[in-house]
Amino acid sequence: MDSSNEMAFGLKELRQAQKIMLYIMKAIHRLCEKHHIRYWLDYGTLLGAIRHDGFIPWDDDMDICMMREDFDRFCAIAPEALKDEFFLQTPASDPTFLGMFAKLRLKGTIWLERTAEIAKVANVGLFVDIFPMDAMPKGKLSQRWTAFFYDQMLNGIKDYKSFGKAGKTFGKTLLKRMLSPFFSISRIQRLQQQKIQSLQAYQATSPYISKLCMDCKRDICERQLLEELVLHRFEDTEFFIPARYDERLRSLFGDYMQLPPEDKRYNKHVVVQYDFGKYASLE
Repeated sequence: MDSSNEMAFGLKELRQAQKIMLYIMKAIHRLCEKHHIRYWLDYGTLLGAIRHDGFIPWDDDMDICMMREDFDRFCAIAPEALKDEFFLQTPASDPTFLGMFAKLRLKGTIWLERTAEIAKVANVGLFVDIFPMDAMPKGKLSQRWTAFFYDQMLNGIKDYKSFGKAGKTFGKTLLKRMLSPFFSISRIQRLQQQKIQSLQAYQATSPYISKLCMDCKRDICERQLLEELVLHRFEDTEFFIPARYDERLRSLFGDYMQLPPEDKRYNKHVVVQYDFGKYASLE
């Protein structure tokens, strides 16, 4: 089923997509429990867990985070452990995937977002996003430079080259346009990987971490904020969340228990094609 600019499904189809994402997340949870890998629900998924005991009704994705060391272990174990039903998508396993994080995708399904269509991503099954959190410098100026270099500059140029995504200001758009000819996608990814490696040195000297792959500046926080995890209800099951979820959510959303106006209650991704395959009747 296709659409040009609007999502090609209604609330019933969105709810079914959420059920399938929940199915994927349960597989992640089982694997993490078996191998003692720490993860937590984050961003809109954490907000949904606290405010709705499950998905935000209009949300169309599912996000979890891991510390870098846990993320690396998960990426080493999951491809073989989950290969019968799932595909772990990373830049290493799928060169058409440009994100410096991971998606666990369900084989036999399609969930094609507009950005993935433009970038010609090869694997587009329904997924759960898995984001690594990396060590950050202690000083504020160093943090700002890291956030600018990795997120605003490298991610910004990559987004501009891949699907013409402009900056939030004319100046940022102009900067992307000027620098774009000097950076291939592969070079950007090499620079990003080098930056990730260099930041590991701060684990012993700085209490700060952040999600480099996007929104780096907004996500900077102390590691201890996310170290203690507890199980919390999510739909018909329980997943791990930060024990200090209130501080985390306030830093991300402000007054997070306040529902947005009705005209702001919509999903943030444009899905142009979907197919639930044999999971169309999954309960």
